[in-house]
Amino acid sequence: AEVLDETTDLEKLKLPKFSEKLFSVSAYGFPKAEQKKFAMKIKRANKGSKFFQGKSSQTSAVEILKKDLLEKDFILLKTEKEIFLAKTIAVYNPFDFKKRDMERPFQRHLQAMPIRLAKILPNLARVTNKSKVLDPFCGYGTIPQEVCSLGAEAFGTDLDDYAIKAAEGNMNWFQEQYKTKCRFAFSSMNVFDLIEAFGKDFFDAVV
Repeated sequence: AEVLDETTDLEKLKLPKFSEKLFSVSAYGFPKAEQKKFAMKIKRANKGSKFFQGKSSQTSAVEILKKDLLEKDFILLKTEKEIFLAKTIAVYNPFDFKKRDMERPFQRHLQAMPIRLAKILPNLARVTNKSKVLDPFCGYGTIPQEVCSLGAEAFGTDLDDYAIKAAEGNMNWFQEQYKTKCRFAFSSMNVFDLIEAFGKDFFDAVV
C-alpha cells in the first residue's frame, strides 16, 4: 500500500479524490461502524462514487481483483499513536498462482509445494536479482521457478533424473508464459557433491 496521509485525529485525515465510481475501505483497528462512517465521507467527497463493502472489514485480494479495486481500496489503519490512510497498490493474484501451479507441463500433485510458500521462502532468504540461489532438493522446480520470477539465478539439484528433466521443462514453460529470462541450471546430484561441483562460496542463498 501507499500511504496518503497520517494524523492523530481521524477527523483531520485528508479525504482522497478520484474519478472512478467504485471504491472500498479496508479498516484495521476500527469498528465496522467507524469504517462505514468514513466510507460515507469519502463517498460524499467524490460525487457519483459507490462504496463496495466486502465480506469482512478488509477487502480481500480476490475482491480487489474481481471488482477492479487496485488503487481504489483505501486502507484505514490505527496504531497506538497514529492513524494512517493508504491505498492498495498491489495484491497477490490467486488466479495467476493457480495457473503457475496447475498448468505446468510436469505435475507431481501429492508432493507439490504451494506457489505461495515457494514465493515466501526466497523472500525470507532476501533473494535479489543479483543472487545465485540453490534448491538442493528441487523436485519439479517450484522454488527455482519463483527464484526466477525475482530475476535471480536459479540452480537446482536432485537425485531423481526424471525430476531434473521435469524441472527444466517447467522452467522453460514458466519463462515462455511470463516472458521472463533468468539463468538457471538443474543437475542430478547428491548434496554431498555440491562443494566439489560449485565450491564453497558460489551461492548467495540456499532455499
